[in-house]
Amino acid sequence: MWFKLFVRSQIRNLNTFLITVLSLTVGISLLMVIGLYIHNELNYDKFHANKDNIYRLIRNNPSQYLESNLMAITPAPLKNEVLANVDEVEAMARFTINRNLLIQHGENSFFESEYQVADPSLFNIFSFPFLYGSVENFSQPYSALITRSMALKFFGKENAIGEEISIQAYKPLQNYTIRGVIDDVEQNSHLRLSLVFSFEDFIKEYQTGDLQNWHNHNYISYLQLNEHSANLPAIANNITDIFNKNAGFEASEKTSTYELQALKDIHTTPGISFDIQEAVPMSKLYILAFIAFLILIISCFNAINLSNAFIMTRAKEIGIRKINGASKALLTRLLMAEYFVLTFIPVAISAFLLFTFIPQFNSFFNVNIIVHPLKNPFPYILLIGIWVLISFVIGLYPVLLSNSLRPRDIMKGSFKYSKKGKTIREVSVFAQFVIAGSLIITALGIQNQTNYLLNKDIGFNKDNILVIPLRDRQIISEIKTLKQQLAQVPGIQHVSASSHLPNSITSSQGRKWELNGEEQQVSLYAANVDADFFDVYGLGLKEGRNFKENLQLDRQSYILNETAIKELDLDLSQRNRFIQNEDTIEVIGVVKDFNLFSLHQSIKPMKLMAESESWYNFLSIKVDSEISPAIIQSCRQVFGNMSSFPFDYYVYEQRIESIYQSEQKLASFVALTVYLAIFVCMIGLIGILLLSYRFRLKEIGIRKTLGASLLNLFQTFSYRFNIIVILSILISIPVAYFFLQRWLENFAYQSNLQAWYYVLPALLLFGMAWLVIGYFVIQSNRINPTEILRSE
Repeated sequence: MWFKLFVRSQIRNLNTFLITVLSLTVGISLLMVIGLYIHNELNYDKFHANKDNIYRLIRNNPSQYLESNLMAITPAPLKNEVLANVDEVEAMARFTINRNLLIQHGENSFFESEYQVADPSLFNIFSFPFLYGSVENFSQPYSALITRSMALKFFGKENAIGEEISIQAYKPLQNYTIRGVIDDVEQNSHLRLSLVFSFEDFIKEYQTGDLQNWHNHNYISYLQLNEHSANLPAIANNITDIFNKNAGFEASEKTSTYELQALKDIHTTPGISFDIQEAVPMSKLYILAFIAFLILIISCFNAINLSNAFIMTRAKEIGIRKINGASKALLTRLLMAEYFVLTFIPVAISAFLLFTFIPQFNSFFNVNIIVHPLKNPFPYILLIGIWVLISFVIGLYPVLLSNSLRPRDIMKGSFKYSKKGKTIREVSVFAQFVIAGSLIITALGIQNQTNYLLNKDIGFNKDNILVIPLRDRQIISEIKTLKQQLAQVPGIQHVSASSHLPNSITSSQGRKWELNGEEQQVSLYAANVDADFFDVYGLGLKEGRNFKENLQLDRQSYILNETAIKELDLDLSQRNRFIQNEDTIEVIGVVKDFNLFSLHQSIKPMKLMAESESWYNFLSIKVDSEISPAIIQSCRQVFGNMSSFPFDYYVYEQRIESIYQSEQKLASFVALTVYLAIFVCMIGLIGILLLSYRFRLKEIGIRKTLGASLLNLFQTFSYRFNIIVILSILISIPVAYFFLQRWLENFAYQSNLQAWYYVLPALLLFGMAWLVIGYFVIQSNRINPTEILRSE
């Protein structure tokens, strides 16, 4: 019976019912999306059996690299010494990711842009499931592991045990045998495996010197501690002492120290150089959680206000129930049951939308969230939790309100016009406008910073440049011939070979130099380039000259940037020379400063050199006007005639923009939340004004009888709302400014927060309020006052 009455009352108040469902659907959907994303980011590497005892070694370096002292790299010989001298370490594994591998199996050839090298003990520490083979087999000489998907790609079958492949990395072909097949990991893992080679054999074959070199920090090290290892700083100090002793450092020297980073913290700790994946800062997760919380608050305020109206429309029913002896407990159960039914509708709609669009959601956030109830029950737990929480939040106040009133007051309906109810509605509108204003200002600030990153002058040309990665060592030895043939292609202006591209000069060389007669410790970011590098990227020389076409004449020459000149305090009127080891290096020019990395970091001291063609990794091609398919095809043909490696390329401008993809997605997402916030505020305002319109019909009739004009009615309705908008803007400005400043701290270069960022939200909120108020005023003006007064 109660359910039938509930349905009938909702049909009679269809407008408030639809507004409640719509606003709650928006809030719940957004909370689900952000909740699943945050849960996904916080649950990396949780599937490993030893997760609580796994740590990564972090090197804390005295000098900064990419504005950080922390590096996720260690020397290769550290492993054996740690296992021999640190009792708390049960197992240790070295790991690295390499690039560009040509694979041959029979008559088939495959190119992989990424592969891994690891100790067999890595698979004892981590719980990667083996489908075929075992860790023991991987310990055999010249062994490789492969994932299920890679096995299907290479061999057309899952069980690839015993298959042989020939690889070409830095040297001619070398044979390896597949000793194990591991399952593709669906769970979140910062370790992404595809094709893994045994560490000792691979390093002996290609990087022999690293195995005994304590000064080459090239490998990530994972440790599994025993369960009683509580004193992590003591273990880290022990490892630091082992490194200093074997690297030949005295105790008084300022050297690197080591720290232990828990596995659970790896994915959410940014600012560590040489990390495998880009870490997600906790500040981003906090911002997203805060946004979801704000939108949900707006939705709940709407629902609470309209649920109060729902109680008002059922006043006589509640009064009769109380007169007939219904207890407060019974009324509470009945009303809460109705709110559970009411909130179930938006929860069900949100679940349908989420599970329908989960592929697009995964693609946008670049995640792999599984919604299968057996594999990942969290979405269903979250949905149930949201349903229960919102039902109580929305239903609590109407229940308390109905239980606190006497049957006589309920039957008279006097509580409809109470100042308490009016105050609650106005406070909720104020909170909604504060949230909407804060989100609008924040969205404008984030979008402006993103546009600033994409359009800022970074000191070099990025337009109409085609980049070809150089992966074949053979073609690098013939780089002059390749450049000459490409330069003959119509439409190509300049061709340059270099070790790095202008925005990614990440190689840093720190050594003792003799500079101007004094020995100094100098650290410079370095790139090996040819003479055409300046023409391709439009780099300007402030002083001196470019490298000569015959690079042999400039092997002992550097071109420094302006920042390096300032930090080294060089006098350019004199001849400046470095003494590196036994070589004399001359500064022949000064290039104008340009950004070596993304705009998250400031410009660093840098040197350009022309030492060795063997260091080249990229070929940059400057095109006349646009990169046409004909030019790409011509480049493909020239390249194919000289190399067995597959031709690959990308447009440099697009690669630059992709650096800020995370910021672009955040800006797009925040913009979406602003639209949703404005929408929810609009329908909430409509609902509240609908209530005011109903309650003030008699007042409207009297005012119209006394000659009130349309403008008078608008001023009457809008007066208190104007005050609310003004106060909300005054509150939202410092709130948004605080969060924007925290977010902008991630960038070395920041856009200015213009004054109109704060004016526009005020205009939008005023416009939104006046639009809705104007509609109701026009509606009231069409009503005959005699009809209103007669019915009242």
